[in-house]
Amino acid sequence: MADLLGIDARTYINKENGLSQFKMNEMFMICKTFKRSLDEIFLPQNFMNHEVEEGGNATTSEG
Repeated sequence: MADLLGIDARTYINKENGLSQFKMNEMFMICKTFKRSLDEIFLPQNFMNHEVEEGGNATTSEG
C-alpha cells in the first residue's frame, strides 16, 4: 500500500495507526484501488452512534 501511495512504509503505518493523517489524494487512491467509497474505508463503523452520543451530551454556556 505504501508503494501504491508513493510513501515510506513507516509513514503508511503511522497513518494507519492514526499517528498522522492521510492526504485527500491518498484517500482517493485507496478508494479507487478497493472500489469503495471514502466513508466505507475512512469513517469508523460506529460513526453515527458516536456522533449521536456526543451531540446528545453536548452543552453550551452562554454568558
